[in-house]
Amino acid sequence: MDYKFSPEASQELHDAYLWYEEQYPGLGQNFVQEIKSSIQTILKFPTGWPMVGKYTRRCLLLKYPYLLLYTYEDEEIYITCIGHQHRDPNFYNTKIK
Repeated sequence: MDYKFSPEASQELHDAYLWYEEQYPGLGQNFVQEIKSSIQTILKFPTGWPMVGKYTRRCLLLKYPYLLLYTYEDEEIYITCIGHQHRDPNFYNTKIK
């Protein structure tokens, strides 16, 4: 099974990485590692997270207040959003299918 990021999710990952690196050197890398770990778990159990739309699932990160929104079709995980959990919920409405 494979995965890919939407352009928006890639930008969100990059922005969060930079923000954490500004807070403390190395923290951004730890954040990226947590994202990778969550993706590996999703790849093992793609239907293991709750549905938040007709096709979209939500995975909460364990160590950071972030979530991953993704779809699972044809043996591929498509990550549509990497978002902070305290962001305005209306932000996510456009990311959910």
